Formats: sequence, structure tokens, C-alpha cells
Amino acid sequence: MSTLENTRTRRLGTESLDAIANDTQRRVLVALADASGPVSERELAATFVADERDEDADSVDGETLRSVHTELYHAHLPALAEAGLVSWNRSRETVAPVDHPLLDDGRFEKLLRTDGDEWDDVRACVGDETRLAVLDVLASRPGPVARRALARELAAREVSGSPSESAVSDVEVQLHHAHLPKLDEAGLVDYDLDAETVASGETAVSPVGDLLAGA
Repeated sequence: MSTLENTRTRRLGTESLDAIANDTQRRVLVALADASGPVSERELAATFVADERDEDADSVDGETLRSVHTELYHAHLPALAEAGLVSWNRSRETVAPVDHPLLDDGRFEKLLRTDGDEWDDVRACVGDETRLAVLDVLASRPGPVARRALARELAAREVSGSPSESAVSDVEVQLHHAHLPKLDEAGLVDYDLDAETVASGETAVSPVGDLLAGA
């Protein structure tokens, strides 16, 4: 897969992670995974409220139901539809599962059923082009990469031909002070300050990391 294709695929995974970082949106996908066809918006809202209160969906009061329904309509369903994870028919007020490669992936389903406490740091990292490029380089390396070598490869992507030593040094400073600490904190890389090396981290080989790498 080319660098451009890999980046596009990773962005698809990133958009999907953004969509499921919200607890309600994950619950929508879990509910649809168990559905045999389209589900009405009101039925979905009633199910959510009933689950939270541990009561029957038919007993949910109208005011609470309207509040949850409004939140689904204006926030959560548009986000999921834009990410291509649901089919939302506004005129019929129904939501249906879709044929999406991620939804057939057991790793993605596992993410839907776990909490998202770690995702804030991950999402902050993958929203930055330089940090995405770092992950791209490390994904093609079997082991640790020297920080200077990493900076040289990133600098080379910005110019035609070999980058100047000054340009490499500038990138290395940015890596050291900004990008690598953030990636390390999110678990996406292991940054060894003493050895001045970087390697893929624990999160990078988890289901989250697989999605970011376009696996």
C-alpha cells in the first residue's frame, strides 16, 4: 500500500474512532448490531433510557423520551451517518445497520463495548499530520528507530531530494519537544529519551492502533 493510500485508510479509521468516542454513539451501533432491520428513532431512545434505569422500554415517560430523542436526532445520528457507520432515514425516522468493513471486524466490535477513557489522547495525536507521519514510519519498521533517522525521513517527505541537515535538526527538535512526548503519553509510541530511539507503543498494537494503521 502506498503512503498516500495508507494515510487515507488511516483517516477512515480515525473518523470511525471519532464517531465511537462518544458513549451514546457506541450504544447506537451495539443496538443496531443486534437488530434484524431498521429501528425507529423513538424505539432507540426508549431502549437507551430503559437500559439506564433498568426498566421496561414501554414505561419510559414522554418527557425523558423526547429529550433523548432530540439528542439522538441533532447530535449522535448525524455523526454516525457522516462516518458511514449507520443508514439514517430522516423522513421515516429510522436507523439501520450498514455494510461497513469495520463493523465486520471483531476488533472494532470490541472497541464498541469498552469505555473510551484513553481515546482523548489518541484522537489528539491522530489529528496532527506530523504525528500521523511518525506512526506511518514506525508501522514499516520492525524495531526501534533512531530519533535522528526518524527526523530525516520526515524532513525528506517535505522536499524533493535530500533535506538539509538544518531542516532535519528542526524536525528533530519538534519531535523531541512536542510530538514524541504526546505520542508516548497516548501509548502510541515508546520514546526512549536516553537511547534517543522511538518504537511502536502498546496502543499501536492494540485494536485502536490497528485501526489507525489501516489494518
